[in-house]
This record gives sequence, C-alpha cells and structure tokens, in this order.
Amino acid sequence: MEHRQDRFSRRHVVLRARWDAAVRKLDGSVLQSWQWGELYRHWGYRVERIRVDGPDGTGLAQFLLWPQDPGTDGHMARGPVLRGDRPGGGPAGPAGRRRGGAGPRA
Repeated sequence: MEHRQDRFSRRHVVLRARWDAAVRKLDGSVLQSWQWGELYRHWGYRVERIRVDGPDGTGLAQFLLWPQDPGTDGHMARGPVLRGDRPGGGPAGPAGRRRGGAGPRA
C-alpha cells in the first residue's frame, strides 16, 4: 500500500537561479523572489526556502524567520507559491483565497 507522503518530495533550495525560475513559472510575486528574501536576511532574518513536488504539482515557500526570545517569529510574504497561484483564481478558485489574492486559506 502506497503512503501519501511517499508521493511527495521536499527539499531546501540553495540556488538562486532555480528558485527565481520556479517562482516565475508559477506566476509568483516579487515578494517571493530570492532577492526579497536576501533583503530580509540583511535585516537579520533567517531565510528558509522549501520546494515540494507532488502528484498535483509544485509548491514553493520562502520563510522569513525573526529570532525572538524564547522562540522565533516568521512569515511568508504573499503565502506559498502554488501551481496556478494567481490573484482571483488558481486551483482553489476565488472562494478559497484570502482578500487580495494572497494565497489559499490555511
């Protein structure tokens, strides 16, 4: 019996050209670009970039993490980048999106 998690691959992205090419291909925002993350790194944030590939497509997430005592605060500018992620549309359609097309609801 195949387990659902076996159908997915997850990896950290370390090459700028590959990250930006994937963001462009998935119609992502400049707020999800490598350069945007590096701007936050300059301000002291830790930046983690994750790519997940599965049977229904690809998802990208750039986490901007700010160390807080005793934990860490973080966010994803404009949410994850998903296959077909466009304002007012995408796989979830308009009803499944936050105001302003910021991405699917969690």
